[in-house]
Amino acid sequence: MSEKVGLVEYKETLSIQVGNFLIAKGFIPGNSDGCRLSTLCYMDHVGVLHKDPEKKPYKRLFGLITEKPYPDFIGVIWLESRKYNANDGNWVFNVIGRTNIQLAKNLADVLASNFNVKITLQLKCE
Repeated sequence: MSEKVGLVEYKETLSIQVGNFLIAKGFIPGNSDGCRLSTLCYMDHVGVLHKDPEKKPYKRLFGLITEKPYPDFIGVIWLESRKYNANDGNWVFNVIGRTNIQLAKNLADVLASNFNVKITLQLKCE
């Protein structure tokens, strides 16, 4: 009876794994409204935001205040959803804006190979 059995197993949820992957690739994880997440947590989706390095800071209040440009909202990756028919083997990436299609496609290719899933891109908004 001296043999110990390991009963504790650590595992991150899929949304946390995807969020960390996005951060490693230079993206910003967000919610479905395009707001940046302060912490990664369990969700059935992950929003994708991207900082465009070509965007310049903008000035307001007669040039007295300079603000960094907001990151662009690329879309939402649905990991589990009956509405979008997303599950463990098939994710759905709802892309916001036709100009983001190529960036989303490149990201989806990398995600699909790393997480071994099929990803369907859907343009949700012009």
